[in-house]
Amino acid sequence: MEPVGVVTGAARAEHLLVLATTAALLAVGGVRRLRTRRLAQRPR
Repeated sequence: MEPVGVVTGAARAEHLLVLATTAALLAVGGVRRLRTRRLAQRPR
């Protein structure tokens, strides 16, 4: 077991986790924006 390999694997896993979290937040934000836009298009 090489310490460098373990560290690199952990760094990659953490990086992927951050990317996945960011992507999820962006997706949720996009859906909320679309929903609010659709609701705002209704004439009052």
